[in-house]
Amino acid sequence: MSEDKNSSEISQIEFNYIKGNHFRIIHADGVMSNGTPRGDLFLGFYNERFPLPDSQTFEINEEGRIINEIMEKRKINSKGIMREVEVGVTLDIEAAKVLVLSLSQLIRQVEAGETIENETEQ
Repeated sequence: MSEDKNSSEISQIEFNYIKGNHFRIIHADGVMSNGTPRGDLFLGFYNERFPLPDSQTFEINEEGRIINEIMEKRKINSKGIMREVEVGVTLDIEAAKVLVLSLSQLIRQVEAGETIENETEQ
């Protein structure tokens, strides 16, 4: 950055991104949100699906290969729709405002059919 604070030169700083050990890309069908006791915001991103079976029973042919599931023996103890919370994100108010601006801009670009090649950061 520039040493002369009164200079009209534009200072620059480069940010280099690395992915943390737990970085992953997830699919989100929705988000639940709440405040935190410290006044931050919490976002829990989830995906939705029907319950998986607890067990399944299959017929086996003479060669020992699985051929058909016996549907009446399928056991599913859970009812309704499952919401699996994939990741939780805590943001302070300023970071949340940047997120809102960034998402608004991205939504406008996608709805306008623009190609989005690079991430935008506020």
